[in-house]
Amino acid sequence: MKLTGAIFDFNGTLFFDSDYHNQAWNRLSYEIRNQPITIEEMNSGFHGVPNVEAIENLIPNKYTMEQKQELSQLKEKIYRDICHEQPSLSLVEGATQLFDWFVKKEIPFTIASASIIENIEFFCDVFNLTHWIKKEDIIYDDGTYADKVEMFNDALKNIHTDKDHCLIFEDSESGVKNAIKAGFKKIIVLHYKDYNPIFSQYPEVLYHANNFIDILNFLQKEDK
Repeated sequence: MKLTGAIFDFNGTLFFDSDYHNQAWNRLSYEIRNQPITIEEMNSGFHGVPNVEAIENLIPNKYTMEQKQELSQLKEKIYRDICHEQPSLSLVEGATQLFDWFVKKEIPFTIASASIIENIEFFCDVFNLTHWIKKEDIIYDDGTYADKVEMFNDALKNIHTDKDHCLIFEDSESGVKNAIKAGFKKIIVLHYKDYNPIFSQYPEVLYHANNFIDILNFLQKEDK
């Protein structure tokens, strides 16, 4: 398999942090409506949607857009505080080995994430991402992107390669759909727990794993 570039999603892909985000939403929910978020609410109104939309789902028709953006910033601060509370944080197993292999093979790569700049700076700090990736090449939610399609396209420009030979790493079905919509043909899915068979319907999904050691072994075999 010919590879000339790679683009990584971050949350849930390079960093298994869904539990931290869920905790942050629950803390915010207690703060603004004095009750937790139910499992049903979390699954239908929080996973894979923009923060301002999730906040609207918390208390419909209460906040202005400006207030929702402020609450979004607060939720992400709570999330970072929760990360700081952990005894240690690490990227998904094998991520740095894969980064090193890409460097050795001279395959450029970057990140396209729906995270805000404050989180990106936090991740760069905690995980030393700039050892492998230029911070200015990372695509993040700066308020101008309509969806992940545009993010993938801008990330591609930053690594100067083509869609046919660029590998996308994602963890969500919405991310996979956006990658396909953007015209990418090679996708690998990361999953924290069980693999969701729904991804099997997409021929662009070449492989799936819960770690990057297995993914690196797969790519090395395909490289021969």
